[in-house]
Amino acid sequence: MRNLLIDNCARAALNKILGTSIVERAEYGGVIYLQDGKYAFTPARTQGYGNTVNVGQWEDNRSCPEGSTPVAYYHTHPNFQAGKIPMEYNKYSEEDISLAEELGLIAYMGSLDGTFWVYDPKVKTPAKIRGKLVNTTPNTP
Repeated sequence: MRNLLIDNCARAALNKILGTSIVERAEYGGVIYLQDGKYAFTPARTQGYGNTVNVGQWEDNRSCPEGSTPVAYYHTHPNFQAGKIPMEYNKYSEEDISLAEELGLIAYMGSLDGTFWVYDPKVKTPAKIRGKLVNTTPNTP
């Protein structure tokens, strides 16, 4: 079930990687988990594609440490287009929603414009979370 602690963990994970994702124009993502009463996230990973990422969802325990419980996944939407095809960077794709539904995990997304989104399979409607994410790297204007 979504709560402020999970939201804060997702914000930290996305703030850490969104700028790099935008510079590289590659989606990044990872998994948020609960262990010993605390929420943490797996390191962000990418396969170098601009519109998809495997966050480790098909690995043992969704790529989270042994003894932890996966609760959500996070990913970036760093592109406004792929080639000449426009991309809706601040919208959940059908694939994002299907994956969250299939896994039964909350899905967080950090967008090119710095907006912060969540899709909770129990609520069934994407929602914008207040507050901008850091969408630049320290060496980027």
